[in-house]
Amino acid sequence: MDSTLRELSKKLGAIGAALINSDDSLAMAIYFPNTRIVEDEIIYITDLMTSLGNTMAERLKQGTMNRIAIDTQTSNIVMYAVDEKNVLLVITPKTVKLGLIFYEMQESANILRSILKRGRNPIVSAGNNPI
Repeated sequence: MDSTLRELSKKLGAIGAALINSDDSLAMAIYFPNTRIVEDEIIYITDLMTSLGNTMAERLKQGTMNRIAIDTQTSNIVMYAVDEKNVLLVITPKTVKLGLIFYEMQESANILRSILKRGRNPIVSAGNNPI
């Protein structure tokens, strides 16, 4: 998962932060090239964004939350649902185009989804019990 975040950073050209966060507040992978960002704070904020997005989608009867984008004076903050339990969050400079961010996050989410799926479905080889 760490390599997926690093690859995403390369494709976008610049990242202030990237992380994969689970619905139980567990940061599964973190990439913070910008040391000004506090890990606990970004995990907490990601949880808040996820909760708010899910609540809004549910109460407005609009299905499930797919992504949230926040446009600030200096950056883009985008959260993308990887699956029903995990989200990918990226903070980029304002100069990175949202279309590129959305596309690359979707590609990364597909990779992460397959990694997480393999983790939930243990490999069974002949004569062995699932791990």
